[in-house]
Amino acid sequence: MVSACCARGRAKNREVGLGNEKPRGPATVYKERPRRSTHCLWGRNGLSDDLGARRPANSDAERPSFAERRVFRFLFSPSDCVLGYHFFLGEICGENAYIPYSNPCVGGGRAAWAAPQRIVSLAPSITENLFALGVGDRVVGVTSWCDYPEEAKGKTVIGDALSLNLELLLSLEPDLIVGDASLVQSHLESLKGFGIPTYVIAPTSIAEVQTALVELGAAVGAAEQGKELARAMEEKLTELTSSVKRSFRPRVWIEVWNDPLMTAGPGSFMHELIELAGGENIAGDADTAWPMFSEELVIERDPQVIILTSYNLEEVLNRPAWQGTTALKTGCVYEVNPDLYSRTTPRMLDALSELISLLDGIQP
Repeated sequence: MVSACCARGRAKNREVGLGNEKPRGPATVYKERPRRSTHCLWGRNGLSDDLGARRPANSDAERPSFAERRVFRFLFSPSDCVLGYHFFLGEICGENAYIPYSNPCVGGGRAAWAAPQRIVSLAPSITENLFALGVGDRVVGVTSWCDYPEEAKGKTVIGDALSLNLELLLSLEPDLIVGDASLVQSHLESLKGFGIPTYVIAPTSIAEVQTALVELGAAVGAAEQGKELARAMEEKLTELTSSVKRSFRPRVWIEVWNDPLMTAGPGSFMHELIELAGGENIAGDADTAWPMFSEELVIERDPQVIILTSYNLEEVLNRPAWQGTTALKTGCVYEVNPDLYSRTTPRMLDALSELISLLDGIQP
C-alpha cells in the first residue's frame, strides 16, 4: 500500500498490486554491474580482501564528516530505513572475498564441518534473509529493529545498530554472528577478543543480494535454500522487467531523507530499482551512491514522480518552492514502505513491482 496526495492537499490512498503485472513487451535493457563476492570473515589478523592480502586489524578507515555522521544517525532510526549499512561500506571493506565459515568439531580423529546452531543477527535485512533461508529457528539474537518476519519479534534483542549489549550477547552463547560490514567494524575487536566467528555481509545491488543469499546459505548450512532463493529472485526479476514497455522514462526523485536533503545515486540499489522500473533518476549523474542534493536542483530537474521513504508526505506537500513541480501538480507524490526499498532482501523485488505500477500511471 502506498499513499499518494496531490499538491492541493487532497489525500488519497492507492492500492498497488505486488508481483501481479502482466507481461507487456521486451525487458528493459539494463547493464548489470559485475558480480562480486559480498562477504568477508574477520580472522586472527584482520579482514581478508580479494587478493588474499590481509588488512591489519587496527587499520584506520577514513573518518566520516559531520554531515555523514548526521545522516548515519538518521539511517539507523526506528523507521528501519537501514540504508546506512551500505553508506560507509566502501571505506571499510572494499572488494572482499568470501571466506566460508567453518566450525571444526573433532570426531573420529578428524575435524568435521558443523553448521552453526546459535546465530546472532546484527541487521534487519540479515534477520529477514536468515528466516528466508529456513534457519530462523537457529537465530537466538537480533537487534531492536529486526521486525520481519513476525517471528523475529520474539527473539532476544541484544541492542541496536549502534550499541550492542555484549554481556547479553555472550549469554546467548552464539557460534556465529552475522553483521553488516559498516556496523560490525566498531565491534570487531570485542567480538574477536571473545573468539566469536563473525560473518560480514555487504550487498549493494540486486545481483549481489542473490550472491549473498547463496553464500550466506552455504555459511549457515542451507546451501540449497540459498540457491533456490537466488533462482526465484532471478525469475521474478525477469518477469517484472519484461513487463516494462513505455515510450518514455518518467523523471523520478526518490527522497531518502529531508534534512539534509538526501537521495539515491548511481551505485545504490534504489537507483537500480528506478532504472529497472523504466524511470529516469534525476540524481543519476551524482558522484556518490547516497548524495545530498540541493532543493534548487530538484526543482530545476522537475521530477514527474516523487517517492518518499521516510514518512514525510505532508511536509513535502507543503514545501512552497515545490508547488510548481510536475509531481506535485499532478498528485504523483507517493509515500512507500521504506523496508521494501531499503533492505537488501528478496522483498526488494516487491519494491520494484510497486515502482513499475506507479510509473505506469505517468503520462508523458
